[in-house]
Amino acid sequence: MRQFLSAFCISVFTAGIPGNARLPYGTYPVMSMAISRESHARPVIKYRQMAIHNPQREKDAQEDADLQSKKPPLYAVFLLNDDYTTMDFVIHVLETIFHMPVVEATRIMLHVHKSGRGLAGIYTREIAETKLDTVHKIAREHEFPLKCVMEKE
Repeated sequence: MRQFLSAFCISVFTAGIPGNARLPYGTYPVMSMAISRESHARPVIKYRQMAIHNPQREKDAQEDADLQSKKPPLYAVFLLNDDYTTMDFVIHVLETIFHMPVVEATRIMLHVHKSGRGLAGIYTREIAETKLDTVHKIAREHEFPLKCVMEKE
């Protein structure tokens, strides 16, 4: 009886492989019994992928994970002092573009006035460039020479 079962299993395994083709590396057949509504059992062959130890694949996966978890570099946006831009306009810029409350905007404006430059915010490169362009555009529209620079942190 055992010989019959082992011969049956081998024939079922090889019957599922078309033209005795080789399976892809790391794939093996798994036999299960499917029972239909008429309660007849028929063999079903499925293929499963074996877990293969591949150091190069693990290294690539680790590098991908590092790239995904790596934080983008940040840039500091500074307002520069000049003799023509009014203090009220600098406060207005800090409130509207950098979304600061009045008290903090006033504090930064006074720091810019006394020391020559003041930190308006820290952002990713794209956002810092957009803030910089917006400040220059609004300053030109109001005819003020207010300048803004960004530096990598």
